[in-house]
This record gives sequence, C-alpha cells and structure tokens, in this order.
Amino acid sequence: CLANYIITSSAVCCFLPFETAELLISHIGYLKENFLRVFQVDHERMRMKKLRFCIRYHIFILGMADQLNFLVKFTLGHMSLICAMVFGCIGNQIFRAKPLGAAIFLLGYMVSLFLLCYAGQRVINESLSVVDVVYESAWYEGSIEMKKSLKFVMARCQIPSRLSAWPFGFFSFPLFLMIVRTS
Repeated sequence: CLANYIITSSAVCCFLPFETAELLISHIGYLKENFLRVFQVDHERMRMKKLRFCIRYHIFILGMADQLNFLVKFTLGHMSLICAMVFGCIGNQIFRAKPLGAAIFLLGYMVSLFLLCYAGQRVINESLSVVDVVYESAWYEGSIEMKKSLKFVMARCQIPSRLSAWPFGFFSFPLFLMIVRTS
C-alpha cells in the first residue's frame, strides 16, 4: 500500500527525537571527559590547545541542540496539546464504549509522550551537568587566559538546552505530569 510509504508512523516520530537526544547526550559525555583531561597535561600550550578543542566542541554541541530543538518544536511540539485532548477523549471512551481498545490506545499515547518528555529531561540534565565537570577539573592550575575562557564556558553551561513543546513550554517530567493530571 502506498500510504505505508508516505505516512510516517507515530512510533518513528517519537523514537527519532529520543534517539537523537541520546546521541546528543553521548557527545556531551565525550565533552565532559575532554574537559577533565585538559589539565592533566603539563605543557601550557597543549592545555590551551585542548581547551580550545573543548570550547569549539561545546559550541558544536550547542548548535546540534538548537537544531534538535527547532525540529522537535515544529514537528512534535504540538503533541503536548494533542495528547492532553486525546487523553481526555480516550478516558471518556474507556467508560462508555470499548474499554480494552481505548486502554491500549491510551497506553500508546502515554508511552509516546513519555519518550518525548524523557528525552527532553535527559537533555536538560546533561547540558546542566557540564558546568559541574568544568568546576571539578583542575581549572585553578591554568593560566589567567584559560580561567577567563572557563568562566565563559561555565556561564553558558548554566543555560540548559531544551526540547520545545509548543504551547506548554518544554518537554520534561513536570510537563508529563501536568498533562496526565489535567486530562
């Protein structure tokens, strides 16, 4: 059937942002490892070279996070609103018509919304954890120029990367609880 090739399944729409968020998180993990290795080198030139690599890589990761946020916002951001309405309608159907079919349908919607919220929460947590790793490194052994650069990195790391859920804010666990409670 031609419709199977044209219409993207809802599972793919929910798994792709989840998998992309996990890829972003693996990049953040590699960045954190490199920040810890910057001050394990004795030569000042090598330290500066490693720090420049970390700063460029951090900028690359922030760009990836912004692209992911843009894609999620315009492709799945409306899902937070739709899920709230669908949960209410399915809840009504559970009590009036086919309880088993409606419960399975509700479970599918809940899993898809949970995957989006889980991915969003993981991106928020991991992007905020970079500042802790930078602070735990031996930054005090660096030159004044390195310390200034690390201040800017730490300031930028305190702004979390997020996945937008169009009408309700950002995909995260509080959003998931709010949608489930209100519907």
